[in-house]
Amino acid sequence: LIIPESSTEGEKKRIDYLGASFFTSFLGLFLINFSLSTNPGYPIQTEISLYAASLLFLLLFILHSLRFENPIMDFSLLKNIPYLAGNFSGMLSYLIIGGVMFIAPYFMEYVLHYSPSVAGTLLVIIPGAMGIGTPLGGFLSSRIGTYRLTLIGFSLITLSSFLISTLNSHSSIYYIIIYFATMGFGMGIFTAPNNSSIMGMAPQGKLSMVGGFLNMMRSMGLILGVSISTFIFESMYPIQVLVMHPDLLSYAFDKTMLLLFIFSIVGLALTAIKKRETK
Repeated sequence: LIIPESSTEGEKKRIDYLGASFFTSFLGLFLINFSLSTNPGYPIQTEISLYAASLLFLLLFILHSLRFENPIMDFSLLKNIPYLAGNFSGMLSYLIIGGVMFIAPYFMEYVLHYSPSVAGTLLVIIPGAMGIGTPLGGFLSSRIGTYRLTLIGFSLITLSSFLISTLNSHSSIYYIIIYFATMGFGMGIFTAPNNSSIMGMAPQGKLSMVGGFLNMMRSMGLILGVSISTFIFESMYPIQVLVMHPDLLSYAFDKTMLLLFIFSIVGLALTAIKKRETK
């Protein structure tokens, strides 16, 4: 493997270690605290203290980045509405996928009474369909543009989120296969052109920064998807009670999926805004 030399190799730039430490502290404290706050009995004093500490690190990061000559995040990019819309719609897409893949096994095992092996096999449909849709989305985006595919992809995610929310104890396994495949395929069709459009907005010399921010938003989406779904899913009863009462678990599943469906509508709107702002 031969890596070509960088054209900017001669430019010496200071690495923003302090800014990176501030941002890592903010993000780590926020996400860990958000995840732990879903646990029953989590001390409210600890929760408030950690949120306050995370906001303090965020403030320090912003103040430092505005003064540093080569910060890890260029705040001028945040003025670009299509750039923000693309990143947040991408985050929401992974939030939805993460939430569905977390709560769906409970529904399939304790409401539909599928075995763990069957439930696990059905879950594989989502990443499997993504594997089909992603290269197809990348291939088509270079020919028909990114906007149409991102809109089609997120429309499929929104549609499948609604359809999954309609599942009940009498739903056929064939419905689950179709709904999961639709979500995974929509995710695949959406992701490649959305990433391509975001990277295409990167200013000269800032591809790494934009790519890093894009990956961070994707990771945040997965983490928030699991955390928010856990919070809503167990908002009335702990999971130990839900697994013993299929009717309560089904209600908790419907409520969580309704929220994920709302997130999908927001993501679809952001995808449409991205096109409008780039006209």
